[in-house]
Amino acid sequence: LRLNILAEAFGLATGMYFNNANSSTKGIVVFYARGTVNFDLVSSPSNLEYLRSSTDLIGGVVSWENPRENAIKARKEDLAATWRRVRLKLLALKRIGALHNFDAEKYDKSQRKNGALAEAIAAHEEKVGLKSQIVGASIRLASFVEEKSSKTVSKMVHGGRQSPPPRLARNQVIFALMGCFLSLFTLSGINELIKDGSDNDLSILLGPLGALVTCHYGLTSAPASQPRNSVLSIIFTSTLAQASTEIPTDILPVWVRMPLVASIGIACTLAMGLAHPPAGAVAIIFAKGDRRWHDMGLLLFAYVEAIFFAMVFINMHESKTFPMYWGVRNPREWFCPKSEKSTN
Repeated sequence: LRLNILAEAFGLATGMYFNNANSSTKGIVVFYARGTVNFDLVSSPSNLEYLRSSTDLIGGVVSWENPRENAIKARKEDLAATWRRVRLKLLALKRIGALHNFDAEKYDKSQRKNGALAEAIAAHEEKVGLKSQIVGASIRLASFVEEKSSKTVSKMVHGGRQSPPPRLARNQVIFALMGCFLSLFTLSGINELIKDGSDNDLSILLGPLGALVTCHYGLTSAPASQPRNSVLSIIFTSTLAQASTEIPTDILPVWVRMPLVASIGIACTLAMGLAHPPAGAVAIIFAKGDRRWHDMGLLLFAYVEAIFFAMVFINMHESKTFPMYWGVRNPREWFCPKSEKSTN
């Protein structure tokens, strides 16, 4: 009757009987299931065996409680009986004159303290389970750290087990040499003209441009070398870094600002799909605080000039193309989407 009532409340219900002969513990474990469950699947032999084993496990846990309490109680009684026997022996020794300094009242007090000791022992017994769990967790943590450390060291020592890239052919090396030299020579000449015209007040930041031409002529097809990544990432990181210099140094010290701004800039460019290694260097340089807004404009001008020169020089090579993509929509698609063009 109870199972029928439970079945109406939960959907399906079944009970399995357990009987532990050692502790004389009997009972029923009730399992519930939704009414929409596949009855054939629930009643399959493998699932019934699983429910039977679960019943035995639950019954074993329930049967364990009473013997454990009885064992603790028996320990307390044995300890109290032992103290009583010791007291009787001490009193007998005192009566026959073998023990002169025995005080029965003090002994009774110590016996009462012993009762407190027995309770403390029982409390300790209950804490053993928690301590064992803590020890187990510590062992698992140590095993996890050891496994991670061994894997990390193995990766550091063996790497990805791949072969290094081959060397470039001699003609490609000469082509890259000429491209880098002519591009940087042009930028250096423009920088001298700017310095002469401004009495050395203005100059182009040439450091990141060396990294840029390396991308152009050494990693031509890499996404980090494409104009979209180069220009947009430089604009973003330099603006972010230069704006951060407006924060007072007593709030954000320079030695904290430089790694913080560079990390934020790199993470944002990665999130926007604009990875460009020189942009991280630009962020550190501008976050230092000794650059001004017009330095950012001159750097952007130099970037555009280097990209334009690379497009002309690289595309003169028969087997090379630059850029690989622009990353913007075709202007025709601004007014006529692809879906409309296909229908026409």
